[in-house]
Amino acid sequence: MDHLRGIDYRHGTRGPGTWACTICRQRFRHPKVLNCYHVFCMDCLHQHVLQFCRNGLFPCPICKVLIPLPVWGGLDAFETVVMPKKR
Repeated sequence: MDHLRGIDYRHGTRGPGTWACTICRQRFRHPKVLNCYHVFCMDCLHQHVLQFCRNGLFPCPICKVLIPLPVWGGLDAFETVVMPKKR
């Protein structure tokens, strides 16, 4: 996961220094990183894909780039991000 090093996942809506999903606005739970490097909770991403996936593609909720749904493993195939422990 060297290619993920240095990425700032603090895109949350609760202010600087938070690590929150932009869909549920809560601290990430089982965070998955998409090809565009945006991160979402697995459950939030699952609901988004159910609603918006067409022909094996779904838009990133942030940048709207079309992401191919992995044929093998589905959403589990996206890398899981290890978040820092809550202080």
